[in-house]
Amino acid sequence: MPHHMNNISAQLAEIIETEGPDILINEPWKAYQMLLNFDTADKKMAAALLHTFIAGVPSFFTHDRKYKHEDISKAVQKQCCLRKNISDKIAEIYLALYSQENIEFWDSSQRCGLKSFMEHKWDIEWFGDAQWDNGQGYVDCAFHAIITIAPIKGRINEPELEKMLSKNAFLSEEIISQYFKDSLLEYLDQNFENYCTYDDYYPPVGEDFEAEDYTEDWCKDHGFELIAFEGKGSTDDYEPRHRKWH
Repeated sequence: MPHHMNNISAQLAEIIETEGPDILINEPWKAYQMLLNFDTADKKMAAALLHTFIAGVPSFFTHDRKYKHEDISKAVQKQCCLRKNISDKIAEIYLALYSQENIEFWDSSQRCGLKSFMEHKWDIEWFGDAQWDNGQGYVDCAFHAIITIAPIKGRINEPELEKMLSKNAFLSEEIISQYFKDSLLEYLDQNFENYCTYDDYYPPVGEDFEAEDYTEDWCKDHGFELIAFEGKGSTDDYEPRHRKWH
């Protein structure tokens, strides 16, 4: 196979391993744009491949992985109205892309990121920042915490994450950990904001915010164990909005 054909197949394989096995079928335009982002991308071949993505050619390989070069080439000619010399090259790309080696690797990589994520403890740093304001003056409150959590096997039940994994079963543990980190930080931010703005007449005390308890609640709701929590709040002096000068 010509080197540039190998190169395009490798680029498509990298796209699949980043975005999931169905990217060529479900998001053909995105796959095409990603293909163009490679420095060595063959733009004419990328455009021809986009035509095959839209026509559903990649779906052939989800049903029958024993297609021959001639079968693919003829299908491309029929579905995309491309000349034989182009369809033959595209057939070579697809055969290399959906090789037995690649298919076995993709099958074994399903949800590997989630499995790896479940085996680690995760440190999360939170900086809370909110302001109490009664219209006459304000108080700035802050909280800083270092939190260590660990997922509990069999307890993670996250519908949104399941949707993400259904779309891309190759999600890395870094992406999954970032998802939960964002969820916890948003939860703490929201509760700290509510705490600091709850009462117009009594300024909050940042030191009294029960951040550890809120973290424990989040962990229970999302299937995690709270391993460690170190945190401290602070409150600035009251600042009147209008000063009387003499």
